Amino acid sequence: MNELIETRFYNFYLGEEEVGLSAKYTDTAARRKEILKLRNKLFGDSYRFGILYLDTALRPYFSPLSVYKAAANPYSRLFLQVICSFSDQPQSIIDSLNHLQQTYIAADFESCVAMIRNINDIDTTRFSIGRIKLSAICFNRQHNRGILYYEFRCGWLCGKGEVLVIEKTTNCWRIANTMQEWRS
Repeated sequence: MNELIETRFYNFYLGEEEVGLSAKYTDTAARRKEILKLRNKLFGDSYRFGILYLDTALRPYFSPLSVYKAAANPYSRLFLQVICSFSDQPQSIIDSLNHLQQTYIAADFESCVAMIRNINDIDTTRFSIGRIKLSAICFNRQHNRGILYYEFRCGWLCGKGEVLVIEKTTNCWRIANTMQEWRS
């Protein structure tokens, strides 16, 4: 979850101080240096953590396999290639991506950069990073690679949806590849 929050959610977990960095620094290296300072400050003070709300209410919608097979665009070809690398039954992967995970609750997730709460447990005393929805995860036969879909919403016209390919390395899972579904 940390990698997802730190690399895919627009640095919102850093709070208000991050907002002005783009305007203040035109030099990318200087901006990155300031972001690292904010991260280090955050790691030392969990009271500054924002809240990421886990939403298990709404479902994503991926088209049936036949739609991707009939489409001639590069995204459909790539999507087919990725899901076929997980199973010889690609429709089952699509079905899994169309079902929200309901196995885990917010308390099952740990993060050293944000608090994770259930969408029904709104806390108005802390800033909200946004809300996240996760699909069910499909694993390959060796159980060392997985595929899932997530949506991150950070406002009415702010967010994105991506398919993630994750890989197990040593004792942790990391994001190996992403495929953007939408962005606003």
